[in-house]
Amino acid sequence: MITEITQKVSIDSKYLDSNISHHLLKKIKENMEGKCYLDYGYIIKVNNIIDIGSNVISPATLMAVYNVKYEADIIKPVKGLILSGEICMIFKQGIFVNILDKMKVLIPENNIEGYKFIDDIFVSKDKDTEDLVLNKKVEIEITMVKYENKSFSCIGKILSTTET
Repeated sequence: MITEITQKVSIDSKYLDSNISHHLLKKIKENMEGKCYLDYGYIIKVNNIIDIGSNVISPATLMAVYNVKYEADIIKPVKGLILSGEICMIFKQGIFVNILDKMKVLIPENNIEGYKFIDDIFVSKDKDTEDLVLNKKVEIEITMVKYENKSFSCIGKILSTTET
């Protein structure tokens, strides 16, 4: 999902030149990409700057502080969100699905209908449905979200499996 984010960005005065947009984008990427925030979720990639607004000089640091609006690819887990990922862990009590190497969603055993746990995999009770094995691609729906310690903990349910 792509979203617009506006925030204050501080930059050293030595970068106040004709490449200010490049310097600001580089600073935003360093500070934001790969991190998780309650308001935005996981910031996968900062794409580009949309607008550089007004600036002030910080009396504490003597750095220029700009209001910058930029576009970023994010994953913000919310109840009802449908995502695709790969099964990365399987155990009797459920499975974990890896979403873009940023978050792992727990699918508890009671949300895995139509399967039975046998020999470290969930075997389908329907011969037309594939078993749930490591690295199997699945589509899931988030059913519960909790944010703490700068990350999201999510529980979900499987909607479907896809070809690997």
